[in-house]
Amino acid sequence: MRRYEDKLRERQDQGENWYNLRSCAYYEEFEKPKLVYIYTAKKQEFYLDTEGRYINNNCYMIISDNKYLFFFLNSILFDWFKRIKFVAYGDADEAGRVKLDYNKMITVPIRQIPATRLKWFEQKYTEIKKSLSNQTKVKSLENEVELMLFKIYDLTYKEVKTVCPDFWLRQDEYEKHKSS
Repeated sequence: MRRYEDKLRERQDQGENWYNLRSCAYYEEFEKPKLVYIYTAKKQEFYLDTEGRYINNNCYMIISDNKYLFFFLNSILFDWFKRIKFVAYGDADEAGRVKLDYNKMITVPIRQIPATRLKWFEQKYTEIKKSLSNQTKVKSLENEVELMLFKIYDLTYKEVKTVCPDFWLRQDEYEKHKSS
């Protein structure tokens, strides 16, 4: 690489060092906890990176380790919302790929919740991480989270069945659950 040093030093797009191929004003953001997702996919899954990984240009990141936001973005509710509100290549309900554009992502309605509820989501995240070897337990915990999100967004049973036709509770079971 040294043989290119003179030419690289002349470049206007160098980073902190002459050998950086291009500058990046937000390197330090990669070091922070973040939610990482693929920009265009059949099914986006948000990954919580707490290890400071770097991502490529097919991924986007939200600088946050908020477990409520993590669960919401991975939820049945958000999956339904993005299929009707975001641009897709092809039919988003079939094999189409949805694009999570920044200008749409910043308009996603994220309900504010009290600190006690944030703590509940933190606990569920920890429980799921500890239960990864037991998929039955993980599914049960994920269902609890989905149920809580439906309640936070004040969905009626009919609305839940629209968003999630395979919803696992009967109407009377759903209606007895509270969001707070």
